[in-house]
Amino acid sequence: MSFRMGRNVKRRVKDAHQQVTPDQALSLEVLEILQSFYFLKCERPESDDPVENMRTLKFIGLLHQDIVLRLCKFVEEDSRSWSFAQAFKKLRKRSAHTFVDAEVQRRIEEFRNVVRPSREHRDSYIAHHSKRDRAHLKPPEFLPAIRLAVEITDMLAGEEVSYRLLGIDLRERSSTLESEEKVSE
Repeated sequence: MSFRMGRNVKRRVKDAHQQVTPDQALSLEVLEILQSFYFLKCERPESDDPVENMRTLKFIGLLHQDIVLRLCKFVEEDSRSWSFAQAFKKLRKRSAHTFVDAEVQRRIEEFRNVVRPSREHRDSYIAHHSKRDRAHLKPPEFLPAIRLAVEITDMLAGEEVSYRLLGIDLRERSSTLESEEKVSE
């Protein structure tokens, strides 16, 4: 079965896509990251079925990869998706921007440094299965990068962005899940 969109539908999709501002696009990406993090940290029932347990492990791995890939996009200079630097450059041109340029640039550079282990993990494991030892199989710690991405997106938006999904405040819940994780250690 083939699926084709008509010209009018294509034009409407393109028009709607062009109306999304850079800070809104970044906010949507952060929402996706927080959603994946929420699912990653939620309680999962253990099963006696080995296939179900393998499926759960695979799902956890996919969530880790999704978060790593999305975080890495924020520092890429690829024109097909928004990075913090691209959004900052575009939003600076607006006369009504409310952020302090030097502070935003400092935070973006800090994010670039924090996300470096995730980029190395992406390059050696997700994008290219490395032939080296198995040390790369452990995903990097990405919570500091998530927290910083939320802060930078808030700065670029000029306000605290709401990240809600089905009545769940993902910003608040991710902080709660992090606190619970520290207590259990």
